[in-house]
Formats: sequence, C-alpha cells, structure tokens
Amino acid sequence: MNRIDILGRKYSSEIMAATDTPRSAGELSDDLGIPIATCYRRVEELVAAGFLKEQTAKRADGRAFAQFQRTTDAIDIRFDGSVSVHTRPRDVQPFYLRLVPDVFQRVDITERLPWLGRESPTEVSSTGMRTSLQRSKQG
Repeated sequence: MNRIDILGRKYSSEIMAATDTPRSAGELSDDLGIPIATCYRRVEELVAAGFLKEQTAKRADGRAFAQFQRTTDAIDIRFDGSVSVHTRPRDVQPFYLRLVPDVFQRVDITERLPWLGRESPTEVSSTGMRTSLQRSKQG
C-alpha cells in the first residue's frame, strides 16, 4: 500500500492529529473512539510509512509498552507527472528560519519609520539634514 492510500484510510488523519506527543495505541483507541484492533492496524501502517515513530516507555510497575508520535507536522502531496508524498522531520527548521530567525517576529513599523502616519513626512537629504516633504495640490 502506498503512502497516500495509508493517509486516506479511515482514522489515519485522526491518529496523526492526536500524536503530537507520544501516545499508546490504547490511549488513541479510547480517546478517538477507534476499535482497538483497527487502531493497532492503522498505527502499524503509519509507522511502516514513516509517518509515526515507535518509542518504548515504562509503566510504574516497570513493564514496557509502545508509544507512538508523528514524525512530521506537515505533509506535502505533489502531482508532478506522478503523485508523491513529502514530509519534513519535526525537529528540522526550514532553511529560511535558520538564516534569518527573527524575520517572522512582529515588528512595529512606526518605530523603524517614525515619519509613518504623519501629515508631512520628512526625508534625509544627501547632506544628512532632515527636510519636510510638501504635498503639491493639483487644481
């Protein structure tokens, strides 16, 4: 079965949405109302396709159990002659965020451009003096 078919199966998208943090198949079954056998099948398919990763956790009594967490926050489906599915690992930032990390922070443009919003903005001349820009009236 290909990756697109797996994503299109009943309960796959609900499981993907619910596995932002590690969850057991039993928790997913209970929380999402999925029959336990179906939940295990979907989880196994999503792991095999690389959409979920399996981790081992320990209960308070020391017994081990499996938990599942999604490996991506976004899935890109491309139709370029054939259909392909691309994902980006959750822990990898896009290159533009690494190059300019603060570019997406909120900027108060009036601090950087103090003349913005004034009746008559000023400009800095080639001599460094501020001069007023006059608006011409056309009649």
